[in-house]
Amino acid sequence: MPKKCTNGQDCRKYKSYENGEDHNASILQPILLVGMIITFYVIFFRMFKRRFIDNNEFGRKTTNKSEYSRPIISLCLNDIVLKMIGNNAHIIENVIEPLIKLCSISEVFVVAQVSNDTQETNIINLLKKTGLFDKGLKEHRLMFCSTSNGRASMIRQLRPLTHVDNDETVIKTLTGKIPNLVQIYGNTNTGGNSNAFTSLQAFTQVICAVATVEGIN
Repeated sequence: MPKKCTNGQDCRKYKSYENGEDHNASILQPILLVGMIITFYVIFFRMFKRRFIDNNEFGRKTTNKSEYSRPIISLCLNDIVLKMIGNNAHIIENVIEPLIKLCSISEVFVVAQVSNDTQETNIINLLKKTGLFDKGLKEHRLMFCSTSNGRASMIRQLRPLTHVDNDETVIKTLTGKIPNLVQIYGNTNTGGNSNAFTSLQAFTQVICAVATVEGIN
C-alpha cells in the first residue's frame, strides 16, 4: 500500500528509500541469476558424471561377464598337481586328466609356491611338456608366489568362486573372503570337513556332476 506523504520533504525521503530498494534489487537479480545458472550446471555435471561412471562400470561388468562366462576356480599346484623335489617339479599321478576336465567346465587359474627362479622355470617347462597349456590351461593364468601368505593375498585379489588348496592356513585366511573353499588332503582323514577331498580327481568328479546338472558342460 503506497505511503501517504504529509509534506513534500517526507515524500522525497520515501521516494529516495524506494529508489534505494530498486537499486539493490537491480544488483541482486543478476547475482541470483548467475548463482542459479552455476547451481544448475553443477547439478547437471554431477548427474552426467555419475551416469558416465555407471555406464563404464556396467561396460566393465558386461565385458567381464562375457570374458568369464564360466565359474572361476583357482587351484594351488603344490602337492595337488605337482611335487617339488629340490628345484625339480614332478607331476603327481592321475592329475592331468582331472585338471584338463576342470579347465573344460570352468575358468582355471593356478598358483605355485616357489623359492627361486629355477623352480619357477622348471614348473613352466613341466606344464608345457605335459601338454596342459594346449589342453585348456592358459599359460597367462599361471601365477607364482614365495609364501603361503602371498598365495592367500593373490587369491583374495583374484576373487574366484572356488579356491582349491592343501594348506589349512591358507584356507583359514580366506574363510569369509572367498565363497567356496576346498581343501585337498593327502589321506582319507578329512576331519569331517564336507569341503575336503582326498585328491584333485575326487574333487573334479563332484564338480563335473554339478556342471552336468547346471548344463555347463
